[in-house]
Amino acid sequence: MLVYTVPSYPTRTPRVVYSNPPYASHQQFVETEEQQLRNYIEAAASRQYLAHIEEQRVLADRRPFAARYGIAPGGRHGYVPHGQLPFRQQRAPVVVIPNFEEEEERNVEDYVGNALAELLGLREAVEEKEERIKAEKVVQLHPTISNLNTQISSIFKVRVEQAKQAAAIENARKAAALREALRAAAYEEARKAKALEEARKAAALEHVQKMKAKQEAERIHAIHQALKAAAFAEARQHGIFVRERNVEPKQEAEKILSIREALKAAASTCTSNK
Repeated sequence: MLVYTVPSYPTRTPRVVYSNPPYASHQQFVETEEQQLRNYIEAAASRQYLAHIEEQRVLADRRPFAARYGIAPGGRHGYVPHGQLPFRQQRAPVVVIPNFEEEEERNVEDYVGNALAELLGLREAVEEKEERIKAEKVVQLHPTISNLNTQISSIFKVRVEQAKQAAAIENARKAAALREALRAAAYEEARKAKALEEARKAAALEHVQKMKAKQEAERIHAIHQALKAAAFAEARQHGIFVRERNVEPKQEAEKILSIREALKAAASTCTSNK
């Protein structure tokens, strides 16, 4: 807890009385004391403002106000006391009415300025103390900081080495995966080429078979034509004239066989007659 004694003039050294402040840190101490001082200033300003409002309420009645400062307004804007002349016929002294609002503002500004000056002085003192404590701590912790820096550098080196090893392992894994992919692609290409070659060989073999079948059909057709011509020639030799028609090969073969049978029968008949 802090007990402030606010002087009537600005000062840089606030008079503060400490009584076992339960603060965890200097920053909390500064913030708490600033908030308490701010609350104190606001309460004082509000009290002064309320006093000013009360005074204005008291002075709202023009009679005591005029009586206090010896003014008799008169006329239609004021009043005419008993036994006095109207305002325009009097020679009342010129009185300067003080501006209570400006005076009050000046008082409040002076009070707030003094309080802020004390607050700034308190803050500067606390900051100086914090800087002194920090310097002492730095001096005390210099060996510890050096050891920590050494440990951090060693840990950083170890982590860098581990990262390099992990990167090398990852690169090796990626290279192996790439080789596997290339091997699979080459195998697939070889399989496709082999299948294409098989298809090409099958097409060539089918073409050769078709050509052989065509040649065989042409040969059979030539033999058939030759047999047909021989049969017709043999029939003409024996006086049998056969008119050629567009008949089927089976029917034509049967026709040729019947002609041959007829020729054999005619030959046997001729032999028996002799």
